[in-house]
Amino acid sequence: MLACVSDGFPSAADLRVQIAILEANRYDRRQARKQEKEAAARKAAWDFMIAKWRSADHEALLDKVFIATGLGRFSVPVMRFPAKLCTDHGRAVNNELDGWEATLPGKAADFYCVWRDTLKPQGYRLHAWVVDFPDGMPGDVGLFLDWTASH
Repeated sequence: MLACVSDGFPSAADLRVQIAILEANRYDRRQARKQEKEAAARKAAWDFMIAKWRSADHEALLDKVFIATGLGRFSVPVMRFPAKLCTDHGRAVNNELDGWEATLPGKAADFYCVWRDTLKPQGYRLHAWVVDFPDGMPGDVGLFLDWTASH
């Protein structure tokens, strides 16, 4: 029989254990990041639901409008939010149904009133679209302000 010396090599079983530990740690870190992202998304959704359209929002939108106009554009995005925050999860917006505005949540509903009462009489139009469809479902709704000529 030939005698073999280990030369400091760990056993294959030891290496497999090390890899299993590394994979478990990676999984734990991924899960922790996922939970942090979900918590941040819940907080952002809550904040959006209770937020009102403020003068700072108005000033930021006005800046966007002036910049877009300087670039020869006729519209700007106002805000984006998860469709699941709408009372119907974005169905009315996605299908362009009459009354879609009644499904808007929090800050979006507040902005709709600002648009209806102050911007619409000045010739601005407001559009709402579902802007992405992750896994085939409505993802985010975007509100867009435009000042093109009426049709």
